[in-house]
Amino acid sequence: HTISSAALGTASSDRQIVFAYAGGNAAETGNITSVTVGGVALTFVVSQAGSTQAGYRSEIWAGIIPTGTSADIVITQTSNCFWTAATWYHMTGAASVVADTATSDALPPNASIDCDANGVIVGVCMGTFPLAWTNITERSDLDNACCGDGSSSMDTFEDAQSSLSITCTPTGSGNRAMCLAAWSPA
Repeated sequence: HTISSAALGTASSDRQIVFAYAGGNAAETGNITSVTVGGVALTFVVSQAGSTQAGYRSEIWAGIIPTGTSADIVITQTSNCFWTAATWYHMTGAASVVADTATSDALPPNASIDCDANGVIVGVCMGTFPLAWTNITERSDLDNACCGDGSSSMDTFEDAQSSLSITCTPTGSGNRAMCLAAWSPA
């Protein structure tokens, strides 16, 4: 799957692109094997398989992409995906290595994560639309209207967060998966 001419924000030597994905195919595993931005490979950060069907999942990938203001994002998967919700964020001033991750497929998905002062947390969740986030700001939504929906969130935290409890509550009790990742300042 290719997202053509994706906006990347202002070029910077420390700009990171964080790619948040929710999607799936009930009949197959649909794992992402690579994500590239302008031909540069992102690094896998974290994933969570769906609670009732492993082919549905949430994943986060990230990497330093210092040049350009737009580029193609290419997602390679082990099988065709029935539906996809993808969001990408750009950030500067963050460490290049993720500080903490957390996942959940509970009902509702809930996990605790640590974040240093002036750090960033990104979350992605798949479940039944609409999805409502607690303790982090929702930034995107996809109502797929058939079989799975996705939502992503991102916030910068001025104060350090210790075991911050984040929940992504779906409307129904169907398949669900949530991933969180935190970055410290550089």
